[in-house]
Amino acid sequence: MSREASLRRKALQAAEINKKFDQLLESQNLPEDQKKQLQSLDLEKKSLYITKHLANKQGPESIVSTLKREVKYHAIKSLRRSLASKPTTWITEFIEDNRGVKLLSTIVHRTMRSVLKEKNDILKECLLCFRYLINTKFGLEAVVTDRSALNKIVANLDLDDKSKILIFEILNAVVLIHSDGLDKVLASFDYFK
Repeated sequence: MSREASLRRKALQAAEINKKFDQLLESQNLPEDQKKQLQSLDLEKKSLYITKHLANKQGPESIVSTLKREVKYHAIKSLRRSLASKPTTWITEFIEDNRGVKLLSTIVHRTMRSVLKEKNDILKECLLCFRYLINTKFGLEAVVTDRSALNKIVANLDLDDKSKILIFEILNAVVLIHSDGLDKVLASFDYFK
């Protein structure tokens, strides 16, 4: 192979790595300053980043199927970690394909009525899941349009002070970001009465 052909092949590989890397960054819903910092990485580190991401590309099905069978603290905690760290495509799949918001609302409802030893811990993890969901535009829309989700969030105001703060952070974000947020939150408080 000629030197010129070898250089063209390397340039194509570099362009492909940069293209995949940019797509990956876009899917991760990162702030612009963090994206710029990551884009300055060399090709080898970008390639490693892509490889690591592909290795962790497990969909939400396994967590969802576990939570549908029975609610366990470690499973809901795993879901919360995934919602905090996975790309927006994962969150979208959780919401669309697995009816994730409805599942979370159901878990909160069942847990509130249960006598589980870990009841409060599970409820706090569910609230954190809702918080991570509303960090994405698609997640916020899904939580706001599912009336039972906001009702279940407000219904947990009898938990400890840290949970109350978390609930008010969620409701505040809904009111400030979503055009119908205030009406939806007020309706949830009416339901809670």
